[in-house]
Amino acid sequence: MDIKHIIEKIKLEEGVNDPSIFKAVFLAGGPGSGKSFIVGKTALSSLGMRIVNSDPAFEKALQKAGLKMEPDDIWSDAGQAARVVSKKVTSKQQSLYVQGRLGLVVDGTGKDYDKISKQKKQLEKLGYETAMIFVNTNLETAVARDAARSRTLGATEVGKMWKGVQDNIGKFQRAFKAKMFIVDNSDGADFERDVMATYRSISAWAKKTPTNKAAKKWIDGQKAKRNITEILDEAKFSSKDIKMAIGIASDPRYKGGNMTGAVKAIDKIKKGLSDHPQVSAVLKRQNEDINEMRDFVSETAEMMMRDMVIMSKKIDELMEAMEAEMARPQMDEFDIEPWIVSKVTKAKDYIDSVYDYAVLDNDEDID
Repeated sequence: MDIKHIIEKIKLEEGVNDPSIFKAVFLAGGPGSGKSFIVGKTALSSLGMRIVNSDPAFEKALQKAGLKMEPDDIWSDAGQAARVVSKKVTSKQQSLYVQGRLGLVVDGTGKDYDKISKQKKQLEKLGYETAMIFVNTNLETAVARDAARSRTLGATEVGKMWKGVQDNIGKFQRAFKAKMFIVDNSDGADFERDVMATYRSISAWAKKTPTNKAAKKWIDGQKAKRNITEILDEAKFSSKDIKMAIGIASDPRYKGGNMTGAVKAIDKIKKGLSDHPQVSAVLKRQNEDINEMRDFVSETAEMMMRDMVIMSKKIDELMEAMEAEMARPQMDEFDIEPWIVSKVTKAKDYIDSVYDYAVLDNDEDID
């Protein structure tokens, strides 16, 4: 497989073949239920799912407004205005994820059934499959945990929200059916058992290829739009093509080392023919002695290129986020924490070292 094909494969996997594509998990539970804790335990982000949660944006908005994470500030007019801002930011974030049909974890309280039901239907119309993890606690646990948080709501408000969420459990079960997972995270409960069962089920489900018609249509459209074709297309090769390719692969001139020459000769017959299973098997058999090392080098190089493609995408996103932040009228409030600057500087140093060794040193050798 040449460099161009490797990069096309990586881009394809980071797009239409992204892990957990077209899968959305709604997270519900009352205040103090420990939803964030359970999300970490179920390792949903490791499955490629993006967490959609307005809490971090809300806390940041409160701080910018000079407010504390306490009931009086949270429920003040300024606090509620900060909540509106945070929800807009989170909504935009979710919109970007949905545009790429990426896997989602939509974090909420579960008190508004109609809102979750509406989001569920909208995502399913786009081709998503949906599930729910309901993190349950008794009221005593919810009140105690809220009191211990830096952003507390107070016992009265917690009680109202807890009851509202409890009243919706039956509705959620009817809506999500077999894809409704309940984790009891009350103090003293064996949450580990529920978490493990949930992880196994969600993991198996998330890895399944989308079968919804809308999802398959979108995937095909994205491939066509980006001019990305699968490396292997067995149907386009005739039996004559395959027979000729096997003959070249078995030629003594290419046996025992000159696999590159064999691949080039085969692909002159028809592009991609060397990747056909039958042809590839013969090539491998004829070059057994060197295949193991070449496979290792190829896999290592592909892994590095995959990492670089991902880094490139994240750098672009960071640049866009910084440009947007710096363009805001409140630029005088813009601040970059020292640890962030330090990490970026260190990352640049590492990349410089690799570049100097891999690129500049090679240039000097050529000279």
